[in-house]
Amino acid sequence: MRIFLTVLVLIFSLLTWAKADDIRDFEIEGMTIGDSLLDHYNLNEINQFHKINYPDKKYIFANIFLKEKEYSSLQVGYKNGDENYIIELLNGVIRFNQEIENCYKKQEEIKEFIESNIEYLEKKGPVVKEYIPVDAPNKIKNTQYEFSLSGGDIILYCIDNHLENKKTDKLKLQIQTHNISNYLLSKY
Repeated sequence: MRIFLTVLVLIFSLLTWAKADDIRDFEIEGMTIGDSLLDHYNLNEINQFHKINYPDKKYIFANIFLKEKEYSSLQVGYKNGDENYIIELLNGVIRFNQEIENCYKKQEEIKEFIESNIEYLEKKGPVVKEYIPVDAPNKIKNTQYEFSLSGGDIILYCIDNHLENKKTDKLKLQIQTHNISNYLLSKY
């Protein structure tokens, strides 16, 4: 019995030392990079999602609205024509009405979780950007952290919308492969 308990203690102590080091180790609402969207939704549901893409249509970005989940919506990116719908981008959104301080608190919680539990290669941030979006008349402020991991990136940001924009403040947690990161960077 003593040996059994010693082995259990040793196993649990080793588990606490291990950190996730690959983008596929990180989940949002039970999904991760490399999953097939078909593991979570049937083809009929996938066809019903609102989709957007860039003019070259290399990737499809499907918007999924969630009920009674931590995230109010997800955006899932996959290659156009991929019959397996392999997820290369996952973006979870939490809305905060006009309560940016609550967004910053949640952002700090997630940032601390990432720093404590994920073996990242590089961290950038906080970076603060202000710009006028194409669909609103007033500036928004984006406070962002980026973490580079093996296989991809995590981007964590709070968007502070001006009241006149009639949009909510929101937190976005985005995980993505390096391929889709480079693709998105080429679009700006």
